Parts: sequence; structure tokens; C-alpha cells
Amino acid sequence: MSSNDYLRKVLAPVQGEQSKNTVRQKISQYFLRKDCIALVRPLGEEGLLAHVESQQWNSLRPQFREGVLQFERKVMEEIEPKKFQGKVVNSTMFLQMAEQLVRAVNQEGSFQVQTSLQYVLEAEHSRVKETLSRQFDNNYQ
Repeated sequence: MSSNDYLRKVLAPVQGEQSKNTVRQKISQYFLRKDCIALVRPLGEEGLLAHVESQQWNSLRPQFREGVLQFERKVMEEIEPKKFQGKVVNSTMFLQMAEQLVRAVNQEGSFQVQTSLQYVLEAEHSRVKETLSRQFDNNYQ
């Protein structure tokens, strides 16, 4: 089974899992271009996996490192500015929306893109306003 076949399988509806199926449907609906890169386990030793973040890059399996580099290349080649309703969504805003999506998936809830975007835009507006206000105060007072 290819990585993309696996992705299609996990996004397919499952009988009796209505709330999870709703999330699967939303992911399929909102992310029209989907791809999957399978990564091997980064380490062979079970005890080290619990602390993989403290391992040196070169100590990780070569197949894992190559998979990570392949993923990075693919993202960098295909990435375009994210927009919603004509507005560019910066990385902070995009991550906030992704966190809300993950939270919805984990809590078997629904993800409302419009509500999430409005929340993220308001938070970004407040952040920019505060930054500009501080800069103004520092420069002109």
C-alpha cells in the first residue's frame, strides 16, 4: 500500500463513527491537494524513542532523515501563501487554525473554519496593533 493509498484509507468514512467521519469529511473538503510521506521510526531502540528530540540528527536512521528531507523539499517546492477570503494568513495565524483543527479532531468536535478564521484574524489584529502602539510610544515619547 502506498502512502497516498493509506491517506485515502484513513480519510474514508467508517460506519458508526459519525463525529470522526465529519472531521474526515472536513479535512477532505478543505484540503483539496493532499499527499502523504511515510516515515520509518527514527530510532530502532524503543527506550530512545521516548526522548527522540534529544537525539543527534546523525544518530537517527538514514531512511528517517531522508524522509524528513523529502518532506521538507516537497513543502518548500509547493508552498504558496495561504489565503482565506482573499486575506493572506501568516504562519502564526495558520498554526493557530491548525491547533484548533487538531483540538477539534481530538475532542471529536466539529471545526468551523469561518469562526476559527475570525478568531485568528482578531488575535492577529490585536497583536499588530499592540506592536505598533509600542513602537510609536518608543519612537515618539
